[in-house]
Order: sequence, then structure tokens, then C-alpha cells
Amino acid sequence: VSTQSTGVLVSDAMAQQQPTEAEAVTSITRHLINAADLPGLERLRDALTHLISEVDQRANSITLAETANPPSAGRKTVRVLLPGCFDMMHAGHYNALRQAKAVCSGEGVDVILVAGVHNDAAILEQKGPTVFKDQERIALVTGCKWVDEVAVDLPYLITPGLLDSLDCDYVAHGDDLPTRSDGTSVYGSVIAAGRFKLIKRTEGVSTTTLIGRLLSMSKDHLLRNTSMSAAAGERAETDVLSCHSTMLPTMSRLTQFKSGRSREDAHKLVYVDGAFDLFHVGHMQFLKKARECGDYLLVGVHTDQVIHTVKGRNFPVQDMCERALCVLAMQVKSLGISVVVCGTIAKDTVAENSKALPDAYSYPREINILTEIDSGSGITTEDVIDRILSSRDVYMSRNATRSVMEDTYKANKEYVTER
Repeated sequence: VSTQSTGVLVSDAMAQQQPTEAEAVTSITRHLINAADLPGLERLRDALTHLISEVDQRANSITLAETANPPSAGRKTVRVLLPGCFDMMHAGHYNALRQAKAVCSGEGVDVILVAGVHNDAAILEQKGPTVFKDQERIALVTGCKWVDEVAVDLPYLITPGLLDSLDCDYVAHGDDLPTRSDGTSVYGSVIAAGRFKLIKRTEGVSTTTLIGRLLSMSKDHLLRNTSMSAAAGERAETDVLSCHSTMLPTMSRLTQFKSGRSREDAHKLVYVDGAFDLFHVGHMQFLKKARECGDYLLVGVHTDQVIHTVKGRNFPVQDMCERALCVLAMQVKSLGISVVVCGTIAKDTVAENSKALPDAYSYPREINILTEIDSGSGITTEDVIDRILSSRDVYMSRNATRSVMEDTYKANKEYVTER
């Protein structure tokens, strides 16, 4: 009787408030969680896992149906511009692109996302030097699965006239609205014209944060550990990651980024693994070439501790969640594995203690499914770090200014719903 009464109350509340599907499921599930004992919680977890699988299958079938039936003439197309520097592309950048793609989405609406990339000269004038150069930043933005078009050499000031020239209806930006170096608003005129869409800034990760982590290194810090015991003993004192990383890793975030494609229909699965730390154009090109080896790419992302053991005490710069999200944001689609692909490894990036570890690719090499490929890009994670450390004073000055701006944002921010 109690259960039935509760069901009626829940149903009545739903009828009055008209919650979304997610709100309805969340409300009922929380009630069940609070009422269940340990065996009941285990059964509930199994049921939810099965439901998630069914949701994925349903989403895949809808995606296939939409692909087979292109939009009709009656559908509305909305073009949204998301401008940015996109320097040292990270999960915050990719989440902004994802939200911008979703900000005008709805039934009967097709959204075209135009990513606008400022050039090196404009960024230098407004914010300071870039770490990734024009072509590197453009390539990474182009590779993002939510981006439909890329506009290059975008001016810093966004006006209605600029939107018209790009045939865009709206411009989107996070709730940390920037100003130009002269103090004027970057988005003032488009806000006044009603052509601005606000999205939630992804907190806990930024280019400034990444540069800050790297600036806490020195040339001495880049020396590799000579033993695993030394690595374990010094981790607490020298780990520059734990004191900076504040991005909350959640299953919700990973679900937002994951591909909807199922591997059930794949004929040739390809497996690759790597650190993908400070995700750069070399990583992206490697994944694209690996994808060409089959029709489904499965990517393994190394844990923080594995990277720390192999590469030394300063690594990884980004935690596993940050690195995984960057991989998931790429256009290449992420066991029955037919091909294992590994990249060429610069020997000077491997710590001394890791040389005693077993060969990670011994089994795929033994059964002859291992393929080694070169990304075709000369850039490595160590090159990215060297770019910053070789101009340490310049980036220290840049980060001092940007850190004040981020503190101001945190002190004055208002609630914004993430799309």
C-alpha cells in the first residue's frame, strides 16, 4: 500500500510539474536507493546498467534512422559561431564546442557549428603568446566531432556584421565573458542585438591552468627518476598535477562525450593505446592513421600511475579523465581486436626505471597483429613543454594576468545551466 501511495504521489507531482525524462527517472531512482538494503542496491545497479545499454541501443537506432533519412525541407537550420583561441586544446575547449552545438538544438532544428579561430597575432595582442601555432590549433579544432565548419583569422571583436559575413545566426561563449586589452566588451554589440547564447564554462581546467602546471617544472624537474622506489617516495612532494587539477571526473561527463556508434557491426577492430597527455596535432594524426587500419577504433588511455612510472615524476600533466575526454572529442570513432597499432616512441622520453618493465606489445607482436605507424607530425608532448619552459618569463607574466581574471570570474560568477 505504501509503495502504491508513493507511486501515485510521484505520478501526481510529475503531472503538475511536467519534468523531463531525466528528472522523472532521477526522482524515482533516488527513492529506490534510499529505501534499498545492500542486496537491493546491487540489484538496482545491475538494472540501471542494463537500462543504460538499452538507451545506447535506442540512440544508435535513431542515429541510423536520421542518417538514412536526411532533413526535410521543413526543418530549420541555425548556424552558431563559437570563437576562441583554442590554444593547448583541453576538455574545457571541447566541452564548449559540444555545448555550442547543443545550445540551439531542438525538434525540427539542425545546428551548424562554426568554430572561429583567432590568429597568433590577435591572441598575442590581447592575451599573450600562444603555445600551439595557427595551423596546429586549426587542425585540432577541425578534428573535433562537433565542429561542422572552421573560420580562421577571426578578429577578437565579435559584431553583428561579423556574424552576417559568416552567415551565422548567433555567437556562443562561456559565462566568463572576456574584455579586450583596452577594456571594451568583446560581445557587447551582439548581446544588444539579441544574437548571443550563453553556455557554461567548464571549471577546473583551462589553458592558464595547464601552463601553470608546466611552469612549476624546471629543467631539473624534467630529469627522469632512476628507480621505482624514488618515484614512489618523491611523488607527494613533486606531483604538480594534484595541486592544480580541480575538474570533477563524472560518468555524466564521459557519457556526454562518448560516441553513439556501436561496434557490433564492425568487421575490423583496431586497438591503440597511449598517454595522450597535452593532446596535440601529433596525437590526432596518429589516431586518424590508426583508424584507417580498420572500421572501428578502440582507444586505451593509460592510467596516471603507469605514465608516472614510464615517463617520470612530472607526468602526466593532465589526469586520466582530462586525457580521455580529449580523445573522445575527436572525429575518429572510439573485444575481438583485429589490429593493434602503436606509434613511434622517442627513446629519450622514457624513464630509466621503465626499461626494466615487460614489453607491453609482446602478445600482439607474437600473434602478428601489431602495426607501428608514424603520425607524420614531429611534435611531441615534450616539445610542448619545451615551448613553455624556453619562454618561462613571458608565460609567467601571461599567467599572472590570466590568474587574476580567473579569480575575478570565480568570485562574481552566477549559475549557468550546462547544455
